[in-house]
Amino acid sequence: MRTWVWRVARNGCSILVLVSLLCLVSACDTFFKVQGEVKVGDSSKPCDLTLYNASNGSVKDKVHIEGNFTQTFQATWIPKEYYVVVTCEGVMPEYRSKTFQVGYGRYYDEPLKLGRITLGERDR
Repeated sequence: MRTWVWRVARNGCSILVLVSLLCLVSACDTFFKVQGEVKVGDSSKPCDLTLYNASNGSVKDKVHIEGNFTQTFQATWIPKEYYVVVTCEGVMPEYRSKTFQVGYGRYYDEPLKLGRITLGERDR
């Protein structure tokens, strides 16, 4: 009986340590904001703001935006370079930001300011 209780307690403790480590890793994620205004011709159309990993071009996140926007993104705690692209349906060209680096498990209070993004309507 004693051996069985000891095994359960030991395994329970291992699970608790594992869960604690997983929580610690997720708490170390980096959060940052991207802020700007998107204007399409004379109107404000819905657009997409896509976050890319600069090292391999993979999509990290994609959200819909319109007009003035502030969007919070989550990234890993490991410092990496990213860029964002704004695209609007039926509009060319797209907007691509400069490359920026975030990481170290920080929450960035100051947003990455894209400013006013004016995109022209595509010829039909």
